[in-house]
Amino acid sequence: YNLDLNNDGTFDFRFDLINNPGGGITTGGAPSAAYRRVMVTPLGSNAVAGSVITPYVYPTAMIAGDTVTPALTWNVGSNQSMASSFSSAYLYGNWLSAADKYIGLKLNVAANTFYGWARLDVDATASLFIIKDYAYKNNPGQPIIAGMLTDVGIAENHLANTVLIYSQDQQIHVVLADNLSVGGIVKVTNVLGQEIYSHSITERETT
Repeated sequence: YNLDLNNDGTFDFRFDLINNPGGGITTGGAPSAAYRRVMVTPLGSNAVAGSVITPYVYPTAMIAGDTVTPALTWNVGSNQSMASSFSSAYLYGNWLSAADKYIGLKLNVAANTFYGWARLDVDATASLFIIKDYAYKNNPGQPIIAGMLTDVGIAENHLANTVLIYSQDQQIHVVLADNLSVGGIVKVTNVLGQEIYSHSITERETT
């Protein structure tokens, strides 16, 4: 699977699947073992976040909410092993049985560096992978949250003279000024833009 992360017509990363059922004869005359492998190769000067156990490179399986940042360890080698299975007994890699995990991607375009992610599933025997979606931060050098599809900014409170909003002891407090009628809804979202709480305002002070 060739991934064009920024949709500019140039492939940036390649994902490969090797599925060898075995049963052939080796040069020594013994039957060859079955092996399966899911790999990723950053193309050009791009890179993938992961760890290195010489001589192998293992891309990290991140979870939603992790930050893809310049501080991660970035690897440029080809055929980085996400998941490997030899004779169904020897298993390697961070992506075996991974569901909705994220791979950190570094994209170099001209003199700019961008950070992104792709969300994948990999089965328990490294015989299948599914790429579900991907995104990148279009501001050079800026980190991106794994799973974030759009920027979630924190807008300035333009109701400062009529609504007081503050947090204390892991609670959010909303206080309406006397000149406002009671009503409305408070919604709280996480950094991915997902709504995690909603509450109707029925009193002048709401916690």
